[in-house]
Amino acid sequence: MDLLNPTSTLERVLYLLINYYPFFLEGIKITMLLALVGTFFGLMLSFLLVAMQSQVIHFRDRPLIKVVRRLLRLLSILYVDVIRGTPMVVQAALFYYGFFSKYSQNIVIAGLIVVSFNTAAYLAEILRSGMSGLGHHQMEAARSLGLSRFQALRYVVMPQVIKHSLPSINNEFITNIKDSAVLSIIGLGELFYNGKAASSQSYFVSESYFIVAVIYLLLTFTFTRLITGFARYLDNRPAKEGR
Repeated sequence: MDLLNPTSTLERVLYLLINYYPFFLEGIKITMLLALVGTFFGLMLSFLLVAMQSQVIHFRDRPLIKVVRRLLRLLSILYVDVIRGTPMVVQAALFYYGFFSKYSQNIVIAGLIVVSFNTAAYLAEILRSGMSGLGHHQMEAARSLGLSRFQALRYVVMPQVIKHSLPSINNEFITNIKDSAVLSIIGLGELFYNGKAASSQSYFVSESYFIVAVIYLLLTFTFTRLITGFARYLDNRPAKEGR
């Protein structure tokens, strides 16, 4: 096996792993940063969107309060519809080239903002559906105990919604690992972008993308199993504590 002058596919793959591993490691680091931080802040923002959408207008509210509640609901619905109705690659290009690059050249921050705001729209719909599945009894029971609507959402409803929505949140996290590749359009050095750079320098195009595909597969497979195991732990914990 001649790795100095590789000719077979296996030799080229090994050549890339030996000589260009910093490219792939840096790409993994940026990709995981985007997925982890973007999903976390997207989840935090989705709580706000759900709270805005769940505004209830009472007939005893003052006219100004009614207007504010309706406006909050409208803004949340509009935000979710716009983000879910446009591709993230277009959002990234529009946000970075149309706004962000005028004030900062930190592409990583721009990528984190795009992923976070994109994730928030999808998670807001997931959490809203989870709240609908619980029904109004949980909210009514919490309010009867003297909790405000915000306190009931925070301490009673949302913890249950998150637990039941964990598989969907996991799917969104896995999607962010894969969809971070679209941020290469703004020059962000995530896994796909760095794999493309390795192929440009080595001229081993198919082998570079093969390595990238395997890394994506390993990342998604590993984190899917980890989060699935954590979800099973949460499901089984009450039964164990009750024994």
